[in-house]
Amino acid sequence: MLDTILLNEPLARREAPPAYSFEPCSGERRLELTPRHGHTPLTGSIIKRFAMLSLVLPEQEDGAQIPSYGRNGVIDGVFCFDDPSRIIKVMIKLHGKAETTTTESGANTKCLLNDQYTLWQKNNVDESSCPNQLNFACALPSTYSEGNGAKPLPPSFHFAIPGFSIKIHYCILVQITLKRRSKLDFSSSVKEYPVLFKYWPRSRPNRPFEATPCFLFSVKTLPEEWHQTISSLKTRSNELARETLHCHFFVPSIRIFGLSDTIPFHVQLDGPISSLREFFPPDILQRVTSADSSLSAPSVRPKSAGRKSEGKQHSVRAQLLQQIVVMVGSCKVVKNSTVGEGVVHPLPPSLYRDRCLGTTEETLDWEGFVKCNDDVKVGSFSTGLLQVQHFLSLSLTPLDVRRSPFQVLNIHVPVKLVTDSYEDYG
Repeated sequence: MLDTILLNEPLARREAPPAYSFEPCSGERRLELTPRHGHTPLTGSIIKRFAMLSLVLPEQEDGAQIPSYGRNGVIDGVFCFDDPSRIIKVMIKLHGKAETTTTESGANTKCLLNDQYTLWQKNNVDESSCPNQLNFACALPSTYSEGNGAKPLPPSFHFAIPGFSIKIHYCILVQITLKRRSKLDFSSSVKEYPVLFKYWPRSRPNRPFEATPCFLFSVKTLPEEWHQTISSLKTRSNELARETLHCHFFVPSIRIFGLSDTIPFHVQLDGPISSLREFFPPDILQRVTSADSSLSAPSVRPKSAGRKSEGKQHSVRAQLLQQIVVMVGSCKVVKNSTVGEGVVHPLPPSLYRDRCLGTTEETLDWEGFVKCNDDVKVGSFSTGLLQVQHFLSLSLTPLDVRRSPFQVLNIHVPVKLVTDSYEDYG
């Protein structure tokens, strides 16, 4: 309650908080504890040294060089001044901007955050000088003004390729007003010291998804856990053939995943045997020797993440795609990039599937998983200037694209990526 009152005061200044220990001290005991997996107290500190002051920012990760804060976070710390006798005023300004540069729309800037707080000010000549140490606390807003409403404050983000650049950045600007040494002192009386910080609001899925080892059993007993997308392969004439192939793409129905989640999927391709043979060359698609056996799925070697494709394209490929959309007036610029490469395995025919001699229809199945690359730190978000959205992409490519009568099939399922997994919260 006390911190709330202090943060609402026009002077964002507070006294040092009492000492706190995460573990019970001598003579103390826990009355109740609900542990949260994966989140330990932050015990590191970041110290920024400038010409006339030092800034200490506690509760940071050990070894971090740039401070980071989450949703509704509080930027608190301590100023240590070398010569406080000359200080007349101490202010903190919080700045946030979204900057986009594209060859189509040029450079544009959107202000996201512009708050300022006066920490200390000398009101008259008789007042004592600024203290050697000055504690402060500034609360970050969770929204910013957009048109007639408010939108969530977007996270720190940076993406750049030739002709296309996106940067969302935040900064603490320390402003010190000094008393001049003499009338002949023409140096600037206002000193400014910027400190960049990262804003990473955390979020998680609203429920877990069940990753069962057997898809066929799961889709029958828990069909609501899977989202199905059906698409038909088109021929080179851009029309659906009478004996076409149908692809069924199954992903968890929640479609909200943490950046560290392993996302399972299932692919099913069915249609006439003659069409399957036209899509897959004979050396890839082979029949088992017995007359009533099914077609065996192509043995697709998965492409490992971060490694370039070698040789021919894979016939079945799954990826996580990131799409950035920049809107400036009537100009819309879209850029796609791959942020995760899937692993695909063929499945043998089901032992419980009905077999009939002379059948003309067959089904091939694959299963796999995909997850974000380790360097992805920001999930899906939207502002008035840009959108960052994600898709789970499936592509079926004939190994002989020139001769195959079928076109490449691409399926894109929208998903939302968030910072944390559901399991991280216990």
